[in-house]
Formats: sequence, C-alpha cells, structure tokens
Amino acid sequence: MNFIDWQVAGDHFGVAIKQNAVTRRMNKMGKYILFYFGDSDWMTCLTLSREGDEIGKAFKDLKNETDLFPLNTR
Repeated sequence: MNFIDWQVAGDHFGVAIKQNAVTRRMNKMGKYILFYFGDSDWMTCLTLSREGDEIGKAFKDLKNETDLFPLNTR
C-alpha cells in the first residue's frame, strides 16, 4: 500500500503508482558486482552465479524446514 494511491469516486475506482516511493525503494535495493577471471563469457558467468544463488536458497529453505521437528530428532 506504500507504493500505490487509490481513490473511489462514485462508480469508478482509480489507482496510481507513487513514483517517488517506488524510486526511493529501488534506490535501497541491493546491488552486487560479479568479478571473474577466465575464458568464460559474461552470460555463462551470470548463469553460474544465479544457479549458485538458487542452490544456496534451497539449502537455506531445507535448513529452516528442519526446525519443524522436535529438538532431539535428526
């Protein structure tokens, strides 16, 4: 709700994006720089980086799901 403004006027419903709020949020988003050394092209390096990120997120999810079990369960 912080990024949209809406109004009801009679039988119409209007929605507008709060551009300043969206811009401020986008400026706070994280950025990273990927450095590599070798003969690979940039698309290969980017793909490998994204795959590594997906694997890391999967392990994090798996680790968090194990918290559902009792403490003595392994």
